[in-house]
This record gives sequence, structure tokens and C-alpha cells, in this order.
Amino acid sequence: MLQKKKAVLVDGVVLNGPIMDSKAGEKFVEEACNIIMEEVIQKAGDVTEKVCEWRAPETLKQILDLEMRDAGESHQKLLQLCRDVIQYSVKTSHPRFFNQLYAGIDYYSLVARFITEALNPSHAFWNNSFFCTLPPSNFCFQCYRGGRNCAGIWERKQSGLAE
Repeated sequence: MLQKKKAVLVDGVVLNGPIMDSKAGEKFVEEACNIIMEEVIQKAGDVTEKVCEWRAPETLKQILDLEMRDAGESHQKLLQLCRDVIQYSVKTSHPRFFNQLYAGIDYYSLVARFITEALNPSHAFWNNSFFCTLPPSNFCFQCYRGGRNCAGIWERKQSGLAE
């Protein structure tokens, strides 16, 4: 029979258990993901949406309440802040946002980023960083091994330059 461990408290903080109700946390993540889906992903291809609802930094300071409070904020307040941040951010996935590197939304990369963030939700640790270095290093190896010509950077031999 499993025995329940006693909570270890230091200055009123539980050190051997969850810091919040996991069901409430899961509900918050679900609601935040719904906001992301509705306000970012579903609107990504809509040319009638604005690329950016620009406001001066001083105006944004008045609109967005970014004050850190000792007591924290309610989930509803944080969800509203999510909506506000999305509203006043540049929508780089918008079809009218042009950049020399990309245009539009890459759904597969977005999901990959969601996975890496979900696996490593703490900003203090890089526990999954080893795996995250594998795909780029594998890509570079494959370019070198197979194509050697992916971006023209291995053409030195053909151009007469010494290696």
C-alpha cells in the first residue's frame, strides 16, 4: 500500500509537490490554446485582418497592465492579457507580412515549438536541448554528406579555391 508523503514546507512553500492545482493549470492551458487557435492560427490567412495594430510604447504601457503583483493574477486576467498581447503584436504569419526569410505560417514548425515548450516549461532548465540540437545538426550533416551544394557553401573545390 502506498503511503502519502507529508508535504515539505519551507517558508510556506511546498517543495515536494505541485505548486498549483493541476486541473486548474490544465484548464488555463486549454483556454489559452483556444485563444491562440482563434486569434492567431485561424486568422493567419485572413487578409482582412491587420498585420499590426500599432500603438506607441507609452500607449501600450497604459493599455497593458504588466505590473508584477505578489499575489499573482487570476486566470481570467491572464487570459485577457494573452488576448491583448496578441492584438497589439505584429502578426508575422499574416499573408501581407513580407520578410526575406519567410512568409505565412508554418504549421509543422509551430507544433514542434509547442512540443519543445511543453517538454521544457521552465525557463531555468535546458533538459531537452540535446534532442533539439539533433534535427539541425542532422540537416547540416545531410547537406554536407549528400548534396554538398545545398547553399553553395561547399562549392569551393569547383571554384578553384583551396579548402
